[in-house]
Amino acid sequence: MEVIGFVARRRNQAINRPNDSRAEQALKVLVAATAVGLIAAKILGGFAADWRPSHFDEWRSIALAQRTLESGELAREEPVGSPNGLARDISDRNRSLGFVAVVAAWIAAVPEPIARFKGLALIFLLVYAAGLYALLRAIGVRAWAALPALLALGTIPTDSMLLGPALAVPSSLSMGILCFALAAHVRLADSRSRKRVGWWILLMGGCGALAVIYPLALILFGGLMLTDCLARPELFRTGYAKAMGALASLGSMLFLWAEWRGDFAATGHHLADLFVVDQRWHLVELVVYTLDYLVSPPVLLLALAGAVFSLSRRSRFWVAAAFLAPLLALGGYHFWGAGLVVPYQRVGLFLAFGALLCTAVSVEEGLRAMESRRFPAGAGLVTLAALCGLVVLVPRP
Repeated sequence: MEVIGFVARRRNQAINRPNDSRAEQALKVLVAATAVGLIAAKILGGFAADWRPSHFDEWRSIALAQRTLESGELAREEPVGSPNGLARDISDRNRSLGFVAVVAAWIAAVPEPIARFKGLALIFLLVYAAGLYALLRAIGVRAWAALPALLALGTIPTDSMLLGPALAVPSSLSMGILCFALAAHVRLADSRSRKRVGWWILLMGGCGALAVIYPLALILFGGLMLTDCLARPELFRTGYAKAMGALASLGSMLFLWAEWRGDFAATGHHLADLFVVDQRWHLVELVVYTLDYLVSPPVLLLALAGAVFSLSRRSRFWVAAAFLAPLLALGGYHFWGAGLVVPYQRVGLFLAFGALLCTAVSVEEGLRAMESRRFPAGAGLVTLAALCGLVVLVPRP
């Protein structure tokens, strides 16, 4: 019994100690690899041996990428309206030309790129997992506490309306890039952070990639960054915030220039149509999504607790906003039939993203509470294992 107790104490300390031995680092690598395998199996396992594109958007990106390879030109499409305004104008797709370039590179580099197209979705998923881990570490979540959130990636649903991580589409790639950009923001907002040049490169590269791959994620990044600065007004006095403010102003002017419709009235009407999205967008009034479909129940409960914890600390206020703001957006669609900026279906992707962050925060705070109250040796390990099992074993939405 003494030997068992000693082993339990050592494992519990491994969860909580910041500086791990080589054996413990190897264990983390093994656990991380297992987690990635579980995530991939849950998300992509349904395709079995058929990894061809399964969504219109995937086939469409392939067609545009093939045209690019044949013509040598990454060209915009001619705007084509839709009957009765029931779907967004096809000119919206012109904002994802960067993704067309990514698919073109895949076609050029991979043998049988169509038959193996879901491999591209898997790459995007790995980028998401790596970015999520980097972001959680940046906000102060220890490696083991991040594990349930990483496993929760496997619970994010995919369907033809919501899209999701089982599809190689712009939104799937954007989530990992968004995580890396936010991690860079957190590091740069900390005056004690080192390697600031590297973080600036990551931030600028991430924002630039989002602008040409999936601008909605860039809008979310800007909103979360502004929320962080408003919660901590002292950040406005830093050189980092001033530089980001100048870059944001430049980006806004470039956006207005790109969306200019000849006069202020026409441009204002265009922007209103662009940012205020009613329920006719893709006939969403015919589709009913419940909250437990967008986020699995265990993750939802952990995320709600994490949001409460995050609201109690100014440096993590934006983490709570990443989860609570999409909830408010869902309420807007439910009660008023319209929403700002984010189409109803895409709210699910951003809601899941915020839920993952808040889940990790709740696990981190729970482990810290157990440490401070001197729970029995091994209690932290048992609790962590139980949470991981709960996240993995509960059926996906």
